[in-house]
Amino acid sequence: MTTQPSDEDVLIQTARAERGEQRSGRSMGASLGVAIAFGAVGAALIFGPRVINMILPGPLRLLGWLGGPVLFLLGIVAFAITGLFLLNALASSPMASWGTTMPGNCPRCGQPKLRSDTVPGPASGSPADGPRGVVTLCENCDHAAARVTRPSGAPPA
Repeated sequence: MTTQPSDEDVLIQTARAERGEQRSGRSMGASLGVAIAFGAVGAALIFGPRVINMILPGPLRLLGWLGGPVLFLLGIVAFAITGLFLLNALASSPMASWGTTMPGNCPRCGQPKLRSDTVPGPASGSPADGPRGVVTLCENCDHAAARVTRPSGAPPA
């Protein structure tokens, strides 16, 4: 007979997975890749509108003077999106710490290395049914504690 893990255990596993994902740098690499792609598209739209305008098929060439400014504005939008993905990449850096610093020392190792963050339930299930709570992890040892703010199966507030 297998038993379901408690909401606290689910939240702790989710928090450790989030911290591991951040430390691995995969999310930062993905954000940088998307930023590079949007930056390349933005550069092409801003710096090459005449070339792009020449490549366009006949009916779109009739836009004439309107085509260049529209492509330029689309390039600016692409650069703005690039900036958002760069900010996301910096926030998900492996150098950044998970969560916020908690006052006090870890009950297990005695070091002042406690960090806390709000964690939704697992992403694989429906987020509305999963638990939600505040998880505290120690950066130095394996200590973890969770306080459930919304138990699993409860409707979202």
